[in-house]
Amino acid sequence: MKSILRQAGLLVVFAALWYLILYAGYYIYEEWTRPPVDTICFVEAYRTLSLDACRLQRNERPKLIVLGSSNALFGFRPDELQPLFPQYEAANLSLPGSNMTDTRQVIELLEQLLPAHVKDKSLFVIGIFYGSVYGNGHNVNEALVESRLYRWNGDGIRPIVPAQRVDLLVRVLRPVLVLNRPLKNSLSFFHSLSSNRPAAAEAAPPAVIRQPSGEKIVQIDRNQWKQRTDNTDSRCRFENEERGFEELVRVCDLIQSCGGKLLLVDLPLPEWHQNVSEYHEKYQAQKQQHLAEALRYPSVYYVNLLENEKLCDERNYLDATHPGPVAATLWSKTLRQRWEDFSVAASGDPHDSGAVQKSGLF
Repeated sequence: MKSILRQAGLLVVFAALWYLILYAGYYIYEEWTRPPVDTICFVEAYRTLSLDACRLQRNERPKLIVLGSSNALFGFRPDELQPLFPQYEAANLSLPGSNMTDTRQVIELLEQLLPAHVKDKSLFVIGIFYGSVYGNGHNVNEALVESRLYRWNGDGIRPIVPAQRVDLLVRVLRPVLVLNRPLKNSLSFFHSLSSNRPAAAEAAPPAVIRQPSGEKIVQIDRNQWKQRTDNTDSRCRFENEERGFEELVRVCDLIQSCGGKLLLVDLPLPEWHQNVSEYHEKYQAQKQQHLAEALRYPSVYYVNLLENEKLCDERNYLDATHPGPVAATLWSKTLRQRWEDFSVAASGDPHDSGAVQKSGLF
């Protein structure tokens, strides 16, 4: 019996040591691989969503949660929003390349993770543009299931532990979850060396957008950009347009039912982009009837930042879509001002006064 207990004790000590090594390795790995402040990795954003969303469970403050694609990620930074909206905890869970289906699935995830009294006082800000309804985004639910922290039950995803315990589980498992991929890649590399054959071809590196402080390092060739977006693959994106607008209304219904307020924000684009993009033109023509349907929900509001010429100044953009630091500051400040205007006009309830519909935002 003593021998068994001794062996069990040694096993526990051995496991604890391995965990501590992994934990130390995790922090070193994160520090070495930390991207520049304004770098977006399209693939990794979906992989890390399961690790990031549950952080909102760590306190019961009302949340300001930004959702959308990479332009919303660049344009609404938590460190800019937090002092402007001090009553909320600001977070940005936007996913590069995402569409409205992806956004809805993130909201369904947050519906499970956040308690009702927090959701009721929270503000969801969803950045929309033509890519939101025409895009063939990734699949949030698939990424969550691949993380093994969630499972598919035929009707939706559910965490493998009670929802209120997900953050605790992630804190314990984070070193293993984060280091799992680089460890697998290392093992594959050494295996290829030992077998005297070249390693299997790696997938192309994930697309990365680099946003240096203030300076634009990539000069956009507008004709080349238009040719690329006018190709056959891009035209196929229009096949999902009706579904995209339906998903927009479905998101509004979801927020109305689960609690909180929703602010739909038509995101700015450089003026030249607006002038040459047939997708933007078609989106502008089609969106009005769907926005009218969305605004029937009492908890839904709408702001059109496209009407502000300052926000569309191409000198403040890094490329065809993504705002630089100057534009990001302007986006956040303008958002705050518009929200304040709504509140003042409605004496605390911007929707009841019709301020959203009567502001010329369409």
